[in-house]
Amino acid sequence: MAVGLFIDPVFYKIGSGSFLNSFFSTIYIKLENNNWGNKYPLIMNDLYNGCVNN
Repeated sequence: MAVGLFIDPVFYKIGSGSFLNSFFSTIYIKLENNNWGNKYPLIMNDLYNGCVNN
């Protein structure tokens, strides 16, 4: 099953669920020093939970 971003009215396919999980895990470990949402709250909290408001 594909995972992606829906930016009205277009859906952008990113890849599989495991790829997206690896993406967020890499940010968490390498860039945020094992502190979820500390440096990148918009990506790690909002986008990860399914919605980014404009």
